Amino acid sequence: MRPIDHFFSLLAQIEKSQQSPELTLKRETTDHLIHEFSHLLTPVIGGPASEDLCFRTLERIHGKNPELLQKLGSIAAFFLDEYDDTMDLDEEDWAEIQETLGDASEEMHIDTLTTLMGELLTVGKLK
Repeated sequence: MRPIDHFFSLLAQIEKSQQSPELTLKRETTDHLIHEFSHLLTPVIGGPASEDLCFRTLERIHGKNPELLQKLGSIAAFFLDEYDDTMDLDEEDWAEIQETLGDASEEMHIDTLTTLMGELLTVGKLK
């Protein structure tokens, strides 16, 4: 199983465990998600940037439909070059991705940054 598939599986498991139509996560679940997300993306954008991106995304979707947890997987997939057009990201998600790339650009390898910026351009989200 690829790391991104494992992460999507974790998100689905957490989504199914929600007993309310509104997303509410326990502190240990939030910490675990941030850790797993960061573990995936630290080699690409660095630890602080990946933790911040996950935390901000969780804040945005808190109290909404638990299915929105899948956004974390789609965002991670983008940074891991695993993104496809069946994944559902909205304008706020793309803005977060773009902001993260700007914030992490000094720490990233130039080839990786160039590739990710090219992908943003390809999907029509580079502003």
